[in-house]
Amino acid sequence: MKPSDVDPSEVEQRARAREERRRIVERYDQGREDGAVFDDWEDPKLEIYHTQDRYGFIHDQRLPNDHGRSVREQKQLDKEMSRLDKWLKMISENNKWFPEGAKYHEKMTERVWKGVPERLRGTLWRILLNIDRIKQEQEGKYQEMKDIARLHSPDIRQIDLDVNRTYRDHIMFRERYNSRQQDLFHVLAAYSMYNSEVGYCQGMSQIAALLLMYLNSDEDAFWALSQLMVGPKYNMHGFFIPGFPKLMRFQAHHDKILKKKLNELQKHLMVNNMDSGIYTLKWFLQCFLDRMPFSLTIRVWDLYLLEGESIMIAMAYNILKLHSKSLMKMGMDELMDYFQKTLQKDFGYDDDFVIETALKESLEELRSSNVHTSGAPPDSEKPRKSFGVLENIQTKEELILTGQRLPVGAEERLFYKNTIQREEDKIRTFQNHIFQASSDESLNLCLYSKEGPGEELETSSSSKTPTPTSENACINHIPSNQAPSRDQLHLMYLKWHQHMKDEKNDSLIFQMWQRSFKENKINSVSNDKGARTRMCCPAKDGEDKGDKIGSRTDSGNSSMPSSESIQAELHPEESSTYQSHQQSCDDKQSPKQDFLPRYYFGESPDLENIVKHSNAATEEDDANKRL
Repeated sequence: MKPSDVDPSEVEQRARAREERRRIVERYDQGREDGAVFDDWEDPKLEIYHTQDRYGFIHDQRLPNDHGRSVREQKQLDKEMSRLDKWLKMISENNKWFPEGAKYHEKMTERVWKGVPERLRGTLWRILLNIDRIKQEQEGKYQEMKDIARLHSPDIRQIDLDVNRTYRDHIMFRERYNSRQQDLFHVLAAYSMYNSEVGYCQGMSQIAALLLMYLNSDEDAFWALSQLMVGPKYNMHGFFIPGFPKLMRFQAHHDKILKKKLNELQKHLMVNNMDSGIYTLKWFLQCFLDRMPFSLTIRVWDLYLLEGESIMIAMAYNILKLHSKSLMKMGMDELMDYFQKTLQKDFGYDDDFVIETALKESLEELRSSNVHTSGAPPDSEKPRKSFGVLENIQTKEELILTGQRLPVGAEERLFYKNTIQREEDKIRTFQNHIFQASSDESLNLCLYSKEGPGEELETSSSSKTPTPTSENACINHIPSNQAPSRDQLHLMYLKWHQHMKDEKNDSLIFQMWQRSFKENKINSVSNDKGARTRMCCPAKDGEDKGDKIGSRTDSGNSSMPSSESIQAELHPEESSTYQSHQQSCDDKQSPKQDFLPRYYFGESPDLENIVKHSNAATEEDDANKRL
């Protein structure tokens, strides 16, 4: 796109967006160092009465400390510790356990269903998502996308807004601009450039934050997010592209399951205007994040990374199946509150029962009916663009348009140098011309007298034709004994340069005047001074503007004197000059540009009025001839 084709308003918008992006990136670069500025509401403090659970989430009130809760929690911890040695052995010999078709793959799957030790969950996710392999294949790509996103990502502002409200009740993301918020920002910004088809969509921030909770670095989280988007087991790419086609397909499949398995509950939900598109949004888009207790959600994620999207469909069916009796008794408002808040605080069932018993049974039930999956994704849900290939990045010309300061190259320096030298040569040439002209006494006088129409017309003896000037032409006149300043010379040069550019228009004007000389007959002037007044002098205050050159009086007659009257009223020497000029114009049909004053110096000719008056004069003359 050429710079001339860019809309100024678009340029201004780009400049504002780039400046906002720069400020946001600077704040994340600075982090929480001295001098960092952020509002108090952005940085909630960890008060004494707040309590942190084992997953890192902070609660605004003390956790229940009754005997039963502590027993369940201690029991869960004891189970994890008893399984720790087995999991350490599995990880040390992962080639025997994790690959498809491995010797102990089924045993590993069974152990994942029973529960993964919290301290080894990140290692399991790295293995299931093949992060180490893809990092080797794409070495340096994340840093490249990260650097480009800092300059060009169009989603920086929305990412910044979502980072500020993503898991602020978690210890890792509690403080504004801390290290984990910086990592989350960079992961989302880099992926918005890596996958240009998705860019950034609200909902991705919580998925990336969850990955950062369990993976070692922001680069690991970036490639884990990439695998979730395009991996054949997950293919979350279709959830976040424009139109959300996979979300629509999953919701339609969920309705199909309800119609077949929970028909009465589906009717009840429809009667209360509880469409599946309302309560399944976060179920499918974020795999149940923020819709169940985190201890249960994280176990669903373990199985989702292991089994794929069939876990997502089975868990949605499992929730409605477990709570169908309670849901049948609720109205619309109660249903909404139950799906969005109640289930997150208290699911109503033990985590082990929900996963190891209920979910496993629901999955087997759907498999027996062949509805455990929604089918292969259509081509519209698959990526169509190459990853990491940058498109629509601003060119050098566009960056210049939007105010980006770029280093000056050697060619540009040479061009600027030649341009400056050329302008100085023109000014020097014009300066010599001014000094030569000022040495001639005739050029020190204005063609239009300041004292009135009685002054005689004076011309330069060195010029064959009169030099048209006016009172305005003398404003910047420089005395011959005083050297002009650089600013004065530059201003005079600009006027002279504009005069040369207008020569083409001047030729058209003179041809109109010449036609008026030959075709229009006007009354002869009474004396020499009156003729020169109508021909040369501008109208004074109180005079009729019709006396100006080229204008027409109310009677319709042209006030321009004829060529014969002009020749009669001129000085003999001037008359011979005018006669030779008129003969030259008749022979060559190429009128002199500077014979008669076109317009006052510094003003532009009104071509529209000149053509209008010329046409009016021609029509009036034709009418007189017919009469």
